Amino acid sequence: IIKLAMDHAMQTQEYQRANVDSFMRTVRQHRIE
Repeated sequence: IIKLAMDHAMQTQEYQRANVDSFMRTVRQHRIE
């Protein structure tokens, strides 16, 4: 059970990191324009 919780936490962190990356990319594009 603990291992599943840890795996889920890792997946959530990766998902949030991907969201931040795409968000930063969008902000950069808007700044260039």
